[in-house]
Amino acid sequence: MHQDGSVSACGKGSYGRLGLGDSNNQTMPRKLTFDPPAVIKKVSSSKGSDGHTLALTLEGELFSWGDG
Repeated sequence: MHQDGSVSACGKGSYGRLGLGDSNNQTMPRKLTFDPPAVIKKVSSSKGSDGHTLALTLEGELFSWGDG
């Protein structure tokens, strides 16, 4: 997570775990897009093999992606 509330992801992309809209692996960080656009306040990712992530916005909305 960046200071401006944006989020980037890289790594193993299987099951959509990076939140980039596909299952491709990413070697370099890529910025995620949210619809509607959002400023992210907190991010929490699972540990282990399931690979899912939650992101909380400043407005209290919750986004989730990956192998839930």
